[in-house]
Amino acid sequence: MAENLGKDHVVRAEFLNQHQYRIGGNTSKIFQDKAKSDGSNSNIQASDNGSALLNSTPPMITKALINLYPYLIILDKVLTILTWSSSDIWPSVLMCLVYLIFLLYLHPIVKYLGHIIIVTLLFGYCKLDKYINGAVSQRASLEDITIIMERVSLKFDLLLSPLTRLTLQDIERLMLTTILLSPIHILLISLLMSPQRYVLTIGIFALTYHSPWAKVTRRLLWKFKFIRKFVFYMTGLDMGGISTLRRASSALLIKKKVEETIENDDTDKPIKFTYVLYENQRKWLGIGWKPNMLGYERTSWTDEFLNEAPMPKDFQLPEEKTSMKWKWVDANWKLDLTNDGAIPVTGATKTNENPGIDDGFIYYDNGWNKPSAHESFSKYTRRRRWIRTAELVNDDTHKEGAPSNTEDISAVLSEEASEDTHYEPEVLTKVRNRSVASHHSK
Repeated sequence: MAENLGKDHVVRAEFLNQHQYRIGGNTSKIFQDKAKSDGSNSNIQASDNGSALLNSTPPMITKALINLYPYLIILDKVLTILTWSSSDIWPSVLMCLVYLIFLLYLHPIVKYLGHIIIVTLLFGYCKLDKYINGAVSQRASLEDITIIMERVSLKFDLLLSPLTRLTLQDIERLMLTTILLSPIHILLISLLMSPQRYVLTIGIFALTYHSPWAKVTRRLLWKFKFIRKFVFYMTGLDMGGISTLRRASSALLIKKKVEETIENDDTDKPIKFTYVLYENQRKWLGIGWKPNMLGYERTSWTDEFLNEAPMPKDFQLPEEKTSMKWKWVDANWKLDLTNDGAIPVTGATKTNENPGIDDGFIYYDNGWNKPSAHESFSKYTRRRRWIRTAELVNDDTHKEGAPSNTEDISAVLSEEASEDTHYEPEVLTKVRNRSVASHHSK
């Protein structure tokens, strides 16, 4: 009876070694079911779950997981040390000490202990192989392989978290800033520290980046404004410490402007606003005008407060948490040919949806000073103004398709400021009442 029960239920999938191969060679091991005749009811229930997982996994994937399992164990241990995610931090500390000693005393170590190090590495390989074989024999189920794969994935995400936050545009700006700061880097290596100590400093910073005291130190230093500015000017990347206050102040200014406009206007008409984006370009010798900017200056698209803004095709209207809604009045973005009145235009048309590549630009020197409507040899930067009008209306009125009689009230809104701006309830109520009254008057 017990034998029949063992045949009907698979208790646990285990590795059976055909041959004892070392890590790095042929690690093929057969992954098969082993029936046990003396299992209890709980073991039988666990076997049903394991058998279902095993049966639902294709044989080719199962074989690949079998071959990958020993390497996953090694990778999990290495990532645990690099991310300082173990309760025992001494292996990570030992890793830093070994790196420190190896770089500081590289030549004496290689000269006097090089042959011993080779034998020591072989000895460590044998100990590692013994550890892996023991781990495989103890935890040989498909569920364990899945768990360790998830653990490795999470630790990889933690290890690479500083890099995954960077976009391609951030990396391009970082590369450009690094090239421009090359003279400072050369002077630093030549006068203050040797290349060996430079590599040592960078390595220790990278190895201890995820350590608890390194995280606390970074949080404390980041509270100082001059540290945030130093990082910004050295990398060209805004880590959230430079433009946050600027965006908040611009949001408050815009909110105040909108509320004052609504309070001062007594007509029963919806409010219309003009969104503004500035297109910035820099002249590169031998290349011409390009949207690639220096790492420490404004981005290629900004609002009037020099906050980074999306391109016109990616610009989205903000969503209000009330029944009010923003909707576009203009079908497309238009180029302001006057550039906010700075360029005289003789014709009646002052906007253009399809301008030329050089239309509507104001030219500046290398530091964005001395504006001029004409290009010259001393002008290295330029910008032009794009506008598009939207209005704040009642969402119900907009859904009914009622026409809106709007009044043109000019205001400049940026995407970042709009997302952070929420108007007072009485202000929104007044706008809503105007929209409804305008609809009924029709």
